[in-house]
Amino acid sequence: MREANKWILLLPFVCFAFASWLSVGSEVEARAQFERAKESWRLGRYSEAVTRYRSFLERYQDSDYAPEALWETATIYYYNLHDINGALRYFESIVEKYPASQWAAKSHLKLAEIYDRELNELPKAFEHWSRAVESGALNQEELREVRFQIADARFKVSEFDLALDEFKRIIENEDDGHLAEQARVRIGTILRIRREFRAASQVFSEILATTKCKNCRLQAQLGLIESLEFLDQLPEAIEVAREIDTQLYPTDMRQELLDRLFEKRRYYEPGLWNGR
Repeated sequence: MREANKWILLLPFVCFAFASWLSVGSEVEARAQFERAKESWRLGRYSEAVTRYRSFLERYQDSDYAPEALWETATIYYYNLHDINGALRYFESIVEKYPASQWAAKSHLKLAEIYDRELNELPKAFEHWSRAVESGALNQEELREVRFQIADARFKVSEFDLALDEFKRIIENEDDGHLAEQARVRIGTILRIRREFRAASQVFSEILATTKCKNCRLQAQLGLIESLEFLDQLPEAIEVAREIDTQLYPTDMRQELLDRLFEKRRYYEPGLWNGR
Protein backbone atom coordinates (compact mmCIF):
# COMPACT_ATOMS: atom_id res chain seq x y z
CA MET A 1 0.00 0.00 0.00
CA ARG A 2 2.81 2.31 0.91
CA GLU A 3 4.51 1.49 -2.41
CA ALA A 4 1.30 2.34 -4.29
CA ASN A 5 0.95 5.64 -2.47
CA LYS A 6 4.53 6.47 -3.37
CA TRP A 7 3.79 6.01 -7.09
CA ILE A 8 0.60 8.06 -6.78
CA LEU A 9 2.62 10.90 -5.27
CA LEU A 10 5.26 10.63 -8.00
CA LEU A 11 2.74 10.48 -10.86
CA PRO A 12 2.31 14.29 -11.32
CA PHE A 13 6.09 14.73 -11.49
CA VAL A 14 6.41 11.91 -14.00
CA CYS A 15 3.66 13.42 -16.15
CA PHE A 16 5.26 16.85 -15.96
CA ALA A 17 8.65 15.47 -16.94
CA PHE A 18 7.12 13.52 -19.82
CA ALA A 19 5.24 16.63 -21.06
CA SER A 20 8.42 18.68 -20.81
CA TRP A 21 10.30 16.05 -22.81
CA LEU A 22 7.60 16.12 -25.49
CA SER A 23 7.68 19.93 -25.59
CA VAL A 24 11.45 20.04 -25.96
CA GLY A 25 11.34 17.39 -28.64
CA SER A 26 8.63 19.24 -30.52
CA GLU A 27 10.58 22.52 -30.41
CA VAL A 28 13.72 20.78 -31.66
CA GLU A 29 11.73 19.35 -34.56
CA ALA A 30 10.16 22.76 -35.17
CA ARG A 31 13.57 24.42 -35.34
CA ALA A 32 14.80 21.79 -37.80
CA GLN A 33 11.83 22.43 -40.13
CA PHE A 34 12.25 26.18 -39.68
CA GLU A 35 15.92 25.97 -40.66
CA ARG A 36 15.06 23.90 -43.75
CA ALA A 37 12.67 26.63 -44.88
CA LYS A 38 15.30 29.29 -44.24
CA GLU A 39 17.88 27.34 -46.23
CA SER A 40 15.51 27.21 -49.22
CA TRP A 41 15.20 31.00 -48.97
CA ARG A 42 19.01 31.42 -48.84
CA LEU A 43 19.36 29.29 -51.96
CA GLY A 44 16.86 31.46 -53.85
CA ARG A 45 14.17 28.78 -53.95
CA TYR A 46 11.50 31.24 -52.93
CA SER A 47 8.35 29.28 -53.76
CA GLU A 48 9.80 26.23 -52.01
CA ALA A 49 10.69 28.36 -48.98
CA VAL A 50 7.14 29.74 -48.78
CA THR A 51 5.71 26.23 -48.98
CA ARG A 52 7.99 25.06 -46.17
CA TYR A 53 7.23 28.06 -43.98
CA ARG A 54 3.50 27.55 -44.47
CA SER A 55 3.85 23.86 -43.61
CA PHE A 56 5.80 24.86 -40.52
CA LEU A 57 3.08 27.32 -39.46
CA GLU A 58 0.37 24.71 -39.86
CA ARG A 59 2.18 22.30 -37.53
CA TYR A 60 3.91 24.63 -35.08
CA GLN A 61 1.77 27.76 -34.75
CA ASP A 62 2.57 27.88 -31.00
CA SER A 63 6.31 27.60 -31.55
CA ASP A 64 8.66 30.41 -30.55
CA TYR A 65 9.71 30.46 -34.21
CA ALA A 66 6.20 31.10 -35.54
CA PRO A 67 6.33 34.93 -35.61
CA GLU A 68 9.68 34.85 -37.41
CA ALA A 69 8.35 32.26 -39.87
CA LEU A 70 5.47 34.63 -40.69
CA TRP A 71 7.96 37.50 -41.06
CA GLU A 72 10.17 35.52 -43.43
CA THR A 73 7.16 34.48 -45.49
CA ALA A 74 5.92 38.06 -45.72
CA THR A 75 9.32 39.39 -46.79
CA ILE A 76 9.68 36.70 -49.44
CA TYR A 77 6.30 37.67 -50.87
CA TYR A 78 7.25 41.34 -50.77
CA TYR A 79 10.85 41.42 -51.98
CA ASN A 80 11.36 38.17 -53.89
CA LEU A 81 7.98 37.22 -55.35
CA HIS A 82 6.71 40.82 -55.64
CA ASP A 83 3.30 39.69 -54.39
CA ILE A 84 1.90 42.67 -52.48
CA ASN A 85 -1.30 40.91 -51.41
CA GLY A 86 0.66 37.97 -50.04
CA ALA A 87 3.00 40.30 -48.16
CA LEU A 88 0.08 42.23 -46.68
CA ARG A 89 -1.62 39.04 -45.54
CA TYR A 90 1.39 37.73 -43.64
CA PHE A 91 2.54 41.04 -42.16
CA GLU A 92 -1.01 41.57 -40.91
CA SER A 93 -1.04 38.06 -39.45
CA ILE A 94 1.97 38.97 -37.32
CA VAL A 95 0.41 42.09 -35.81
CA GLU A 96 -2.88 40.28 -35.19
CA LYS A 97 -1.54 37.01 -33.74
CA TYR A 98 1.67 38.15 -32.05
CA PRO A 99 1.17 41.85 -31.16
CA ALA A 100 3.68 41.68 -28.30
CA SER A 101 6.47 40.08 -30.33
CA GLN A 102 9.54 41.91 -31.61
CA TRP A 103 8.25 41.29 -35.14
CA ALA A 104 5.00 43.21 -34.67
CA ALA A 105 6.52 46.71 -34.68
CA LYS A 106 8.70 45.80 -37.69
CA SER A 107 5.59 44.51 -39.46
CA HIS A 108 3.75 47.77 -38.81
CA LEU A 109 6.66 49.59 -40.48
CA LYS A 110 6.52 47.30 -43.51
CA LEU A 111 2.74 47.65 -43.75
CA ALA A 112 3.13 51.43 -43.64
CA GLU A 113 5.75 51.23 -46.39
CA ILE A 114 3.47 49.11 -48.59
CA TYR A 115 0.45 51.37 -48.09
CA ASP A 116 2.58 54.47 -48.72
CA ARG A 117 4.79 53.42 -51.64
CA GLU A 118 2.89 50.62 -53.32
CA LEU A 119 -0.81 51.32 -52.76
CA ASN A 120 -0.82 55.10 -52.17
CA GLU A 121 -3.19 54.68 -49.23
CA LEU A 122 -1.71 57.20 -46.82
CA PRO A 123 -4.42 56.96 -44.11
CA LYS A 124 -3.53 53.27 -43.67
CA ALA A 125 0.17 54.12 -43.74
CA PHE A 126 -0.32 56.74 -41.00
CA GLU A 127 -2.23 54.15 -38.93
CA HIS A 128 0.63 51.65 -39.05
CA TRP A 129 3.35 54.24 -38.45
CA SER A 130 1.42 55.39 -35.37
CA ARG A 131 1.00 51.83 -34.09
CA ALA A 132 4.71 51.15 -34.58
CA VAL A 133 5.59 54.25 -32.54
CA GLU A 134 3.02 53.39 -29.84
CA SER A 135 4.45 49.88 -29.48
CA GLY A 136 7.51 51.24 -27.70
CA ALA A 137 9.65 48.64 -29.50
CA LEU A 138 11.47 51.00 -31.87
CA ASN A 139 14.96 52.27 -31.15
CA GLN A 140 15.85 55.94 -31.49
CA GLU A 141 17.12 55.58 -35.05
CA GLU A 142 13.92 53.81 -36.13
CA LEU A 143 11.80 56.46 -34.39
CA ARG A 144 13.60 59.27 -36.22
CA GLU A 145 13.14 57.48 -39.54
CA VAL A 146 9.41 56.95 -38.88
CA ARG A 147 8.91 60.59 -37.96
CA PHE A 148 10.64 61.62 -41.18
CA GLN A 149 8.44 59.27 -43.22
CA ILE A 150 5.32 60.69 -41.57
CA ALA A 151 6.46 64.23 -42.29
CA ASP A 152 7.37 63.34 -45.88
CA ALA A 153 3.97 61.70 -46.42
CA ARG A 154 2.24 64.85 -45.17
CA PHE A 155 4.43 66.85 -47.55
CA LYS A 156 3.36 64.64 -50.48
CA VAL A 157 -0.34 65.25 -49.79
CA SER A 158 0.24 69.02 -49.41
CA GLU A 159 -0.41 69.10 -45.66
CA PHE A 160 2.34 71.69 -45.46
CA ASP A 161 1.62 73.08 -41.98
CA LEU A 162 1.75 69.63 -40.39
CA ALA A 163 4.76 68.61 -42.49
CA LEU A 164 6.64 71.80 -41.56
CA ASP A 165 6.07 71.18 -37.84
CA GLU A 166 7.28 67.59 -38.16
CA PHE A 167 10.41 68.55 -40.11
CA LYS A 168 11.26 71.26 -37.56
CA ARG A 169 10.98 68.71 -34.74
CA ILE A 170 13.35 66.41 -36.61
CA ILE A 171 15.92 69.21 -36.87
CA GLU A 172 15.56 70.02 -33.17
CA ASN A 173 16.24 66.40 -32.22
CA GLU A 174 18.98 65.68 -34.76
CA ASP A 175 21.13 68.71 -35.51
CA ASP A 176 23.85 67.12 -37.63
CA GLY A 177 22.36 63.90 -39.02
CA HIS A 178 21.43 63.10 -42.59
CA LEU A 179 17.71 63.11 -41.76
CA ALA A 180 18.10 66.65 -40.43
CA GLU A 181 19.70 67.73 -43.70
CA GLN A 182 16.87 66.17 -45.69
CA ALA A 183 14.37 67.84 -43.37
CA ARG A 184 16.01 71.23 -44.04
CA VAL A 185 15.71 70.65 -47.79
CA ARG A 186 12.00 69.87 -47.36
CA ILE A 187 11.50 73.00 -45.24
CA GLY A 188 13.11 75.13 -47.93
CA THR A 189 10.94 73.47 -50.57
CA ILE A 190 7.75 74.12 -48.58
CA LEU A 191 8.71 77.78 -48.19
CA ARG A 192 9.38 77.99 -51.93
CA ILE A 193 6.03 76.39 -52.75
CA ARG A 194 4.40 78.96 -50.49
CA ARG A 195 6.25 81.65 -52.46
CA GLU A 196 8.18 82.73 -49.36
CA PHE A 197 11.25 83.08 -51.53
CA ARG A 198 13.48 85.09 -49.19
CA ALA A 199 12.99 82.65 -46.35
CA ALA A 200 13.50 79.73 -48.76
CA SER A 201 16.72 81.30 -50.10
CA GLN A 202 18.07 81.61 -46.58
CA VAL A 203 17.34 77.96 -45.78
CA PHE A 204 18.87 76.70 -49.02
CA SER A 205 21.96 78.91 -48.56
CA GLU A 206 22.47 77.53 -45.05
CA ILE A 207 22.28 73.99 -46.40
CA LEU A 208 24.90 74.72 -49.07
CA ALA A 209 27.21 76.20 -46.46
CA THR A 210 27.18 73.11 -44.26
CA THR A 211 25.98 69.96 -46.04
CA LYS A 212 28.23 67.02 -46.93
CA CYS A 213 25.39 65.22 -48.71
CA LYS A 214 25.75 65.55 -52.49
CA ASN A 215 22.08 64.93 -53.19
CA CYS A 216 21.03 67.46 -50.52
CA ARG A 217 23.43 69.97 -52.10
CA LEU A 218 21.91 69.47 -55.54
CA GLN A 219 18.36 69.85 -54.25
CA ALA A 220 19.34 72.97 -52.32
CA GLN A 221 21.06 74.44 -55.39
CA LEU A 222 18.00 73.90 -57.58
CA GLY A 223 15.70 75.28 -54.91
CA LEU A 224 17.94 78.31 -54.38
CA ILE A 225 18.15 79.02 -58.12
CA GLU A 226 14.37 79.05 -58.44
CA SER A 227 13.98 81.23 -55.36
CA LEU A 228 16.61 83.72 -56.54
CA GLU A 229 15.01 83.79 -59.98
CA PHE A 230 11.67 84.80 -58.49
CA LEU A 231 13.47 87.47 -56.46
CA ASP A 232 15.00 88.79 -59.71
CA GLN A 233 18.49 88.04 -58.38
CA LEU A 234 19.60 86.56 -61.68
CA PRO A 235 23.41 87.03 -61.37
CA GLU A 236 23.33 85.13 -58.06
CA ALA A 237 21.14 82.40 -59.59
CA ILE A 238 23.60 82.05 -62.50
CA GLU A 239 26.54 81.65 -60.11
CA VAL A 240 24.73 78.90 -58.22
CA ALA A 241 23.86 77.14 -61.50
CA ARG A 242 27.50 77.22 -62.59
CA GLU A 243 28.48 75.32 -59.43
CA ILE A 244 26.13 72.39 -60.06
CA ASP A 245 27.99 69.08 -60.19
CA THR A 246 27.39 67.54 -63.62
CA GLN A 247 28.05 64.09 -62.20
CA LEU A 248 24.71 64.45 -60.40
CA TYR A 249 22.91 66.71 -62.87
CA PRO A 250 23.41 66.10 -66.62
CA THR A 251 25.59 68.64 -68.42
CA ASP A 252 22.96 69.37 -71.09
CA MET A 253 20.31 70.05 -68.42
CA ARG A 254 22.63 72.41 -66.55
CA GLN A 255 23.38 74.22 -69.83
CA GLU A 256 19.66 74.54 -70.57
CA LEU A 257 19.19 76.02 -67.11
CA LEU A 258 22.04 78.50 -67.65
CA ASP A 259 20.77 79.44 -71.12
CA ARG A 260 17.34 80.22 -69.66
CA LEU A 261 18.83 82.34 -66.89
CA PHE A 262 21.14 84.20 -69.32
CA GLU A 263 18.22 84.87 -71.67
CA LYS A 264 16.07 86.14 -68.84
CA ARG A 265 18.86 88.41 -67.63
CA ARG A 266 19.34 89.85 -71.12
CA TYR A 267 15.64 90.63 -71.26
CA TYR A 268 15.52 92.36 -67.87
CA GLU A 269 18.97 93.97 -67.94
CA PRO A 270 19.76 94.73 -71.60
CA GLY A 271 22.00 97.67 -70.74
CA LEU A 272 24.14 95.75 -68.25
CA TRP A 273 24.58 92.43 -69.96
CA ASN A 274 26.24 92.00 -73.33
CA GLY A 275 27.62 88.51 -73.03
CA ARG A 276 28.36 85.62 -70.78
